[in-house]
Amino acid sequence: MSRLECKRKNGYLVCYPRRRNKTESIIGGILLALGIAVAIIMTISLFTSSQETFRVPKSTIEATSQPAMQTTKTHSQIPETENEASKLQAVEYLNRIRSKEGIPPVQLIDLGVARFKAEYLARTNLFSHYDSEGRHPGYWYTRLDGGLYGVEENLFVVYTVGSGRPSARIAKINYSDAIYNLVFDDALSMWGHRDSLLDPCHNYVAMATSYFWNSTYVARYYVVYTPPLCSVLLHLLFWLS
Repeated sequence: MSRLECKRKNGYLVCYPRRRNKTESIIGGILLALGIAVAIIMTISLFTSSQETFRVPKSTIEATSQPAMQTTKTHSQIPETENEASKLQAVEYLNRIRSKEGIPPVQLIDLGVARFKAEYLARTNLFSHYDSEGRHPGYWYTRLDGGLYGVEENLFVVYTVGSGRPSARIAKINYSDAIYNLVFDDALSMWGHRDSLLDPCHNYVAMATSYFWNSTYVARYYVVYTPPLCSVLLHLLFWLS
């Protein structure tokens, strides 16, 4: 596994494989060329000695090779992160959804745990509520923001396969898109993210984003925290009122 190089750009963290220097690139290119040449020679040798073994119908070749030729257009520059205005737009969008359901609005706040989790996802590419040591989100919320385990974590990721750089589709994704997917396209999570974002006892929201990419795929992570939590009794009183 190649080492990751992480840089902070415009307030968010971007992690990607460390670029090789010129000497390493030249040596790598020479070794790659030699490897390809050896593979071609071996293939020709095997093909001529046992031609029937390598005979494949033309239709099969076209069907299997066509997807591999499709590529995703990418930007030469790292996409800019959403600014505070984009976060506010997402909060306004979430509040419109909550208002239609008769739920009080939420207010945007800054939480250290949101930024920490976004950067953690970029560094480790571990898309999970728990970190590599098995610690849950409440642990880091308490550690970084002095909370009392009164927080819920919502994660959203969008990715493209076979792209070595962030694509146009990833660049266009914003916080409002993340909110939409967490609320309206959450069946695979049994609507747990929707319930969290539309919880009447959650009156604050914190957001952060980050990027990760390697030679296989590109991922963009979104983290949305909704503190605080209230008791089951208050939930019942709200829905019965």
